[in-house]
Amino acid sequence: MKAIQFEITLLKKRKRIKRTLLVSKKATFDELHGMIQLLFNLDHVEEYEFKKGMHSYSRKKDFDKTLMKIVIGDTFNYYYDLVNELQFRLEAKDIVESDTFAKCIDYSGKNLYESVDDSIDESLQSKFDLEWVNASLQAYDPNYENEFNKRMTSILTDLASIRYFQDYLHNQIVEIDLPCRRRVYIGADASDDVVINFHINSNKLAEYSSIGQAAPQCIIKYHDCIECSFIKKSKDDGVEDFDYNILTYGVFFDYANVFYDGMLPDFFKEMYLYALDQYVKVIEYCSHHDLKFQYGKMLKIDDHDQISVIDGRLILTNVFFLSEELCHNLSAQYQKTDHICEVDVLSLINQNGEIETKCIVGDHHKFYEEQIYNGSLKTMLSHLFHLLMQRWDEQGLDHKIVMRDANLYKEMKKICDSMQIECELQISLEEIDEAYLSSTAPNLFEDMDPKEVILRLLEELGISGEDLKKAEIDDKLSLLFENDDKKFS
Repeated sequence: MKAIQFEITLLKKRKRIKRTLLVSKKATFDELHGMIQLLFNLDHVEEYEFKKGMHSYSRKKDFDKTLMKIVIGDTFNYYYDLVNELQFRLEAKDIVESDTFAKCIDYSGKNLYESVDDSIDESLQSKFDLEWVNASLQAYDPNYENEFNKRMTSILTDLASIRYFQDYLHNQIVEIDLPCRRRVYIGADASDDVVINFHINSNKLAEYSSIGQAAPQCIIKYHDCIECSFIKKSKDDGVEDFDYNILTYGVFFDYANVFYDGMLPDFFKEMYLYALDQYVKVIEYCSHHDLKFQYGKMLKIDDHDQISVIDGRLILTNVFFLSEELCHNLSAQYQKTDHICEVDVLSLINQNGEIETKCIVGDHHKFYEEQIYNGSLKTMLSHLFHLLMQRWDEQGLDHKIVMRDANLYKEMKKICDSMQIECELQISLEEIDEAYLSSTAPNLFEDMDPKEVILRLLEELGISGEDLKKAEIDDKLSLLFENDDKKFS
């Protein structure tokens, strides 16, 4: 097949970091984005954009266009992360014949990490692992999917063969070291259906509470929690009593990010397959040592397969994209008022039946909104703050901001404290709900039955409503919605 040899260089940083990638001309720009994430050890959670002359390609539009028109000598830029503004230059050095869909053939410089800044802290960088990267790039090959499913089913079969394995899954959080200094945290809901949740990059994306009865499943699904499910065919617990292949069960899918197709991104497949294999080793260890849930503790398996019990409370790196000094200076620019502003992010279904996710700020007098195409906490905060600035330009500085999302509130409160604005966490936001979710809302969004919303979201993940009815799951869902007058955001 025809392949392009790209030289990809990080720009505007103090250190020169470069990779050389051989990629099929049949690859899409979205696939190229994923490959760059692999090559530089990034995490696929922020917005991105390619710019070539007057043309741009992003997840918002044209992401499925291929590289067929690229010729030798073409150059264009790749931008990633609204806040840290990573910029890369891509140059097409050659067009060659290749028997692989994608392969890294040269590199210089260490890996990046998601919160990179101009200093590029050496202690947070990892060495580039060419063998691991090329193994992960194989996931883009059209023939990879069957092999992946076979390997994963084999691992799940090993898990189900552990006697009383669900007893050892329940409430255990396992920390797993991966290549390139990555980590994955895995927890499971070991009810009738076994649901295993994978979460990466705890320092930026997720908060793990001390494990306790009040929060038995303490992984906060935010925007890159990957879920693997397999269900029982019968009430027994034998290996043969689980079905690994019904609908999308038995495969990974991106559970918390409504902006993607639902399936696990190709460039993460090897990572999560490796993590699942390590997880089974931990559960087997728990079975042999009768080690079950311990309050406030986690299990850890390192890259040498050493298993240990560790403290379950993690210290997280905060999301900083506005300095305290900048917030203080901004607050001095606006006239102070006694207004109260509601702030939220909602996923809604528009009149075309499409799911739109909007950042919303305002009150019943006026709402400011912006559609977003990424579920990153950092991206949401950036959009929300710019909407607030639009509001403050017109109406003055709010006296109080109220929100209901605990993760957004935790970060927004830092900004509010710096600007001497009250910030409050509430269960409901009456004015936003009335404007966007009620039957009297403007004709912007459909007033849909909550059950229909969930079915539509499941269809976004590739699970059809007809298949659900055949599986008699539809009736189980209906039990959740006995009160027709309830609204859910």
